[in-house]
Amino acid sequence: MKYSEMNRYLYVCKAVLAGLITTQVIGTVHVYLSNIGLYHSMQMVKNAGYFPVPNEHLWGALQGFGAAFWGGLFFALSIGTGLSIGALLCAWTWDRLFKRRKAVVYIYLALWLMGIGAVNVNGFSAEATAYIIIVCPVVFLAAIFWMPSGKGLETRLHRIAFLGAPVLLILFFLPLAKRSVFLDIRDMVLLNNAIGRKINDFYYDYTLYAAQAFKSLEQKTLRTCRLALAENESHRDAIENIFLSRDYIIIAGDTPVDLSVVEQDGRLVFLYGGKAILSTSLREFSANPSLIFQQFSQKTDRFGPLRLLALISMAVGGPLCLYIMVNGLFYLLFILFMKQKRAGYAASLLCLLAGIFIALPLYSLKAQSMNIKNPSAALESELWQERVAALRYIEKNGLADDHFFADTQDRLASPHIAERYWYVRALGSSKSPAARKILLDALDDTSTNVVCMAFKALGRLKEKAAIQEIINRMEKSDKWYEQWYGYRALKSLGWRQTNVR
Repeated sequence: MKYSEMNRYLYVCKAVLAGLITTQVIGTVHVYLSNIGLYHSMQMVKNAGYFPVPNEHLWGALQGFGAAFWGGLFFALSIGTGLSIGALLCAWTWDRLFKRRKAVVYIYLALWLMGIGAVNVNGFSAEATAYIIIVCPVVFLAAIFWMPSGKGLETRLHRIAFLGAPVLLILFFLPLAKRSVFLDIRDMVLLNNAIGRKINDFYYDYTLYAAQAFKSLEQKTLRTCRLALAENESHRDAIENIFLSRDYIIIAGDTPVDLSVVEQDGRLVFLYGGKAILSTSLREFSANPSLIFQQFSQKTDRFGPLRLLALISMAVGGPLCLYIMVNGLFYLLFILFMKQKRAGYAASLLCLLAGIFIALPLYSLKAQSMNIKNPSAALESELWQERVAALRYIEKNGLADDHFFADTQDRLASPHIAERYWYVRALGSSKSPAARKILLDALDDTSTNVVCMAFKALGRLKEKAAIQEIINRMEKSDKWYEQWYGYRALKSLGWRQTNVR
């Protein structure tokens, strides 16, 4: 087959791939710079005598290229998909609908400039700007360059097949659309096979590097600050305690920090990068410090629009890009032994069937969850899916009574991660004195999913006797997600940062 004929089907894939690769490069640089900044911050936290998260076990990864590259992949698969689909749509409409009229180009240019302005609405961000200013033109120009002539295009039937399959998949998944659908996919699809578990582990190993790169100050686990307060005032210790209780670690010296506070004429001036952001009285700050910290975070948050773009892209651009790329791979497979048009039909049909195959177990779990009338009996089912549905029901309704502990060892030894995960999670609402011991044992689980839920459940139990054991486990852990959940558990138990020196 001639390349020009094959390109009628594959130019979309190539244009999208160009956008994803470009976003990957930008995202890698973005995450690397964020990692280096976090590494220096955690060094300061440790040197100041406080408890860093992430700890020293991860500092090597923060300085390396691997974590930055895989963290950058998150941006490629979120922001990259959204921008690529948007730019591809602009290129297609300009060529097919508007016949490449110059006036339409100016409209697209205006939209592009508006996008650049939108991501900088709260202060200039070189990283956010780079995504918009580079990825969109790359995809648009690539699509125009590779797009075949409109003459002699594939039949209307083929276009219906190519576009109809994702529409049908959306309709098929629509009844499942709820917040827990991602948990359903993880439990029923990913954790149930070796490849899926690799994908799940990859998520836990690398997504926090990407998330840290565009979090607001309020969303970060630890923040560094410097206080220039009146030396002999009685309120100094009280103000420092307020900062520490909200995980603002006080750093001495003149190194850059997330927040600087200067006391001037009885008022506290909050600075970011040497620039005054807001000012408040001592009384206002002491009465409602959370509000002041929230306002400061909002005024210094340069990545809010980028987070919104990532969210929309994952919901819309991600599934569409996945369909485009998988359809292209199936087409390349079928073209080896089919004619061009038949290969296109077969690729679209196989994409549709694959999506339905993934969704069916989710419908099964939904039906099982709705039919739970006797959770104790469902826990004894031969089907692990029914046991998981029962555990989710028990966790949701706080039904972890004494009978729930009868077969603890069997639950913790289950070969199904989802079963161990939901059993541990359900223990967080238990009133039994045996719950804490079981959860501490669950911290030795081989699955990060289970360990994270064990930390979370320990925090929900509100038993302060678990604090030291949580700290010990966190100090040994080399998993950022585990440390993050452990730290949140400590905060739930009333623990706060204190200087160990």
